[in-house]
Amino acid sequence: MRSSMNLSAALAALALSVACGASQGTATTVGTTPAEATTPVTATTEEPTSEEATAAAPAPAPRMTDGQIGEVIETVDKAEIRAGKLAKERSQNPAVRKLAAEMVEDHRTSHDDAGAYMLRATIRPEKSDLSRSLAEKSDATIDHLETLSGAAFDRAFVDSQVAMHEETIDTVDRVLLGDAVNEYLEATVADLRPVQAAHLQQAVALQAELGPP
Repeated sequence: MRSSMNLSAALAALALSVACGASQGTATTVGTTPAEATTPVTATTEEPTSEEATAAAPAPAPRMTDGQIGEVIETVDKAEIRAGKLAKERSQNPAVRKLAAEMVEDHRTSHDDAGAYMLRATIRPEKSDLSRSLAEKSDATIDHLETLSGAAFDRAFVDSQVAMHEETIDTVDRVLLGDAVNEYLEATVADLRPVQAAHLQQAVALQAELGPP
């Protein structure tokens, strides 16, 4: 009987020793295996579906109608003629006056040709956000130029023509040529680009001649 009790006591002591040794070792999180405790959790993001990507993409700009394109051409021609006339009246610089005279002559021709093409194709001019924006910029430019004289006028006029012709060429390349449907109108747009490019080249050369503002 005594030996049985001694054996039970020894077994209990051995179990206690094992338990203490385990408590001094590496602890693991309750409810997880050692692998789960040491493996980092990586956050994942879901890729958008094709339908979601399509819905998030901006809608393409609507194509301009032939009537709207015709109105843009007319607006550009009128703006250049107004600015050229004002420069011929105000400037005393021969190079500035030469550019102004060419602008008036070239855009009168462009205006007349465009009008004839549109009449032949029975296209009626139609205002758009683009033509309104161009007209507003032209009005603002003329209003500013009318407050100036001498070298200040020359510099402001040349700077405005560089900006205006750059914008017109970009509009022709990016919008008008691709959207024009009627062959006569497309020819008108194509004819406008080299005119704008020639005026831009002259205006940039004048900028360099006039020097920094």
